[in-house]
This record gives sequence, C-alpha cells and structure tokens, in this order.
Amino acid sequence: MPIFEPVNGEFKYYQFVSTFIGQAYNSDGPPLFKEFHDILIIKTDNENKIIDAYQYTLEWAEPPLQYDVFKSSAKNILVTNNLDLTELKFIRTYSWSEDNKTMNENGIIKLE
Repeated sequence: MPIFEPVNGEFKYYQFVSTFIGQAYNSDGPPLFKEFHDILIIKTDNENKIIDAYQYTLEWAEPPLQYDVFKSSAKNILVTNNLDLTELKFIRTYSWSEDNKTMNENGIIKLE
C-alpha cells in the first residue's frame, strides 16, 4: 500500500503512551474494567512541523473488523511542550456512523 512506502528525508518520530483503566464490554456478561493504552505517534520534519500523527487505543481484546484509529487533519502545527491534543484535529480513519468521526479524547503533550 502506498502509505507504507519509504519516503526520503530526515524525520523525527515521537511516541506517547497513556495507560488507564476503562470499561470494556464483552458479549458474555456485564462490562468489565480492564487496562487500556492510548498510543500517539507523531512524525515531524526537521523543523518539528507535524507531517503525520495517529492516535489509537490498544484494548485488552479487539474484535477483528473494528479498530479505533484516528489521523490528524491539522496543518502547519509544530510539536511543542504543552501542545493541546485538540489542536491536532483527529478524525477517525474508519467509522460506522457520521456522529462518531471525531476523537473525544483530550490531553496535553509533555516533552519534558
């Protein structure tokens, strides 16, 4: 797929992980509380301007055709300390509903 083809240039990659306890649902009974991991990956140019940014959640058990991946739609954003995640304007890459496309997560990127 073209998205995975190598691109020449110098890039920086940032990866942030946020671990939390959340409500997980299973079809066999009541909701359970499990550990989740929100992953944020940012690729920047040599001036720290964001080229690509993705956020996804690793859940304890994911059904195969459902995934929780968001791609930044923001333009001309620099990675800086205390950057608010809402500035990245994440949009779901796959959505089964029109009212389920934007990311509801919030947070601040800490570089220190």
